[in-house]
Amino acid sequence: MNKILITAAEVVELAFGGSNNLHPEEVSEAVIVAAQRKYLLPVFGEALLEEFLAGEHATLVEEYVKLALALYVKRLLLPVLAARVGVSGVVKYVGEGYTYVDSATLHRLMRRTKADADVIVDAAVDYVELNPQSFPSYDASSNIRRSVNIDSGIVL
Repeated sequence: MNKILITAAEVVELAFGGSNNLHPEEVSEAVIVAAQRKYLLPVFGEALLEEFLAGEHATLVEEYVKLALALYVKRLLLPVLAARVGVSGVVKYVGEGYTYVDSATLHRLMRRTKADADVIVDAAVDYVELNPQSFPSYDASSNIRRSVNIDSGIVL
């Protein structure tokens, strides 16, 4: 059984617009696993996530889940890409024609990326809930997005 639903190359293509912007080697499997566990597991539950990993429900995974997961991975990577850890400590890239973004802009980008992914996950959940016969292992009562409301970063 696979540990990850999406490859690094797919993340780069779906969330970053291709390898001209980011190389797949910069996307670790650990970040993909972290995004799956942090963002998908609390929504779909362990049983359905395991089915996704086993290759079941391929249409749902291809049309919704992979794109959302790619955006969640991007959200986790953005701070890492803004600063690098090297022999000189934590450094920022300053190259010809480039400058780093300020903290507020980075946080807005991270929030926007997560919001876009959340919309896609909500569409996937709607599909799952409208087709319960196809997803018997899904338990709507354990979907964190159905039990917790978050508005502007505040848990209501």
